Amino acid sequence: MRHHAYPTDITDVAWNRIISLIPPARSSKETGGRARETDMREVVNAILYRERMHCPWRMLPHDFPHWQIVRYYQHVWQQSGVWDGIC
Repeated sequence: MRHHAYPTDITDVAWNRIISLIPPARSSKETGGRARETDMREVVNAILYRERMHCPWRMLPHDFPHWQIVRYYQHVWQQSGVWDGIC
């Protein structure tokens, strides 16, 4: 869990509205998936932070999930249309 809160963090109310839009982790029986270790709310917070601050991926604060993980989810969600529903 992060130690810092940022003004760009998603509120509890907003999170409860979008949580159902986030695809579940693939089970291990499907195409080699595994249990998700990354907090999806923190991924959303990192994406919102980056969009607001206009910073490069590598400049995300270290208390967010690793920038490559965040970039991966943003790319997948944009390609699948999930991000349109989130924002």
